[in-house]
Amino acid sequence: MLDATPLSAPPTRGMPRNNMLLMLALGLLGAVGVFSLFNPFDRAWAEPPMFAALGAASSLLMMAAAMWAIVLADRRDVAELGLIGNGLLSMAVLSAAQAAVTPDALFDRNEAFGVAGLLVVPVVAASSLPVLFAGTRFGRWGARNWRDWSLLSTLGAFVVAFGLAGLPNIWSTPSAQGPLSVAIGVLALVAMMLIAIRFYHLHTTASSNEFVVMWAAAAGLGISALAPMADVYGLGFWGLRVVGLVAAVSMSLACAAVARRTGRTQDAFAPVRGVDPFLSLDLMASPVVRRHLTSEGNDVEFANTADLALKVADRMGLSIAQRRNLGLAAVMHDVGKSLVPSEILSKPGSLSDHEFRVVQEHAANGAQILATDALLAPCAHIVRAHHERVDGNGYPDRLSGQGIPVEARIIAVCDSFDAITHDREYRRGLPVGLALAILRSNAGQQWDAEVVRYLMLVVADSDLAGPAIDAEMEVPNDLAELLVQVDCEI
Repeated sequence: MLDATPLSAPPTRGMPRNNMLLMLALGLLGAVGVFSLFNPFDRAWAEPPMFAALGAASSLLMMAAAMWAIVLADRRDVAELGLIGNGLLSMAVLSAAQAAVTPDALFDRNEAFGVAGLLVVPVVAASSLPVLFAGTRFGRWGARNWRDWSLLSTLGAFVVAFGLAGLPNIWSTPSAQGPLSVAIGVLALVAMMLIAIRFYHLHTTASSNEFVVMWAAAAGLGISALAPMADVYGLGFWGLRVVGLVAAVSMSLACAAVARRTGRTQDAFAPVRGVDPFLSLDLMASPVVRRHLTSEGNDVEFANTADLALKVADRMGLSIAQRRNLGLAAVMHDVGKSLVPSEILSKPGSLSDHEFRVVQEHAANGAQILATDALLAPCAHIVRAHHERVDGNGYPDRLSGQGIPVEARIIAVCDSFDAITHDREYRRGLPVGLALAILRSNAGQQWDAEVVRYLMLVVADSDLAGPAIDAEMEVPNDLAELLVQVDCEI
């Protein structure tokens, strides 16, 4: 059950003053980037040993911060943060390689120095490709297999780094402002700006300082991609490398901080993330989710219903978009109960007619709450209809048959099954076989017969079934009280 706290006004979106300051700072960084391409004062600080030492130290700092972010992302299974964290680790590896081959320090003059510098920022974008293509088949594949993708990209970065150090003169360094350097720099800049826009939108939703840092850091990394086009050891060369270092470390620390805060949503929405792995950050940023998810025990209850509903939907052949909305609605379908007085929700005995009508309002109230959230609005109609009955005697709109959204029909069956089979303070849960018999006996009246049939197939193939399922088990004659209780629980 969800927190019975009245819905408060939505939080103020964004922090205008901070945004203006950040935009000004990014504008100045952009000016530094443009300035670095021309170096009008023709000044340089040519200190190769100093660059090699600072480069090695900064690479170790980046590696430590990136590894912390990766460990936390792995622990929470946040694909988006894991992909970006591994990109930052690859960046640190290439930065270390560039420091190692610095001419006139540990190595004589070589071609690898310029090549390594050119690849430092693009490897972040390359490692984050699934994030850039979120919503596509490739993006979903990369998110589900983000650990394998990250391992391959990091290994690739190490191979290139050792290749640069081992064979420093077989590479051909592109001209600083030649077509290839400009193309790679611009592509890296665009990729990082797209990631920055993604985090900016999350920031405007959540008003979170971590997301402020993340979008500013992504933009800073993009601007630092212009460094290879600057004169070696010129003002822009040094300045943009400092920008890249600060941005990389800041991004890693912010990713780690966000990953630490995703535990509750990760648990509650675990089945939905199997459909869309990139939902983690959106859910964490959602004001409605943050205000209405409560104890871990309830999170598990929501996840059970969502998991069962998605398995039924998969059997029925629903599309990815339908399954995504179904999963979100299955977890959030009781959000309207936040407006039901707690004394009614916790009442141990039967509800009066007035109390039951108050409880019935939660379906419409839940839809109104979800409609205020851009992420959850597409599933508001499902939540509104999850108490409709196929015979037209449900609420709030008395829909019937195929007029009820299929996702709502699935939630009604799966949540009823979950409620019937689990203990409550005022009753014991019933055996799985008896629960299925009850559903089957009311199929075509209260519940959709096709959904009930698919649920039985799912349960038969799962560990819920137990030693045997007897769907023909005799149903008790008086089910009215049980069904009323179940209707109040789901």
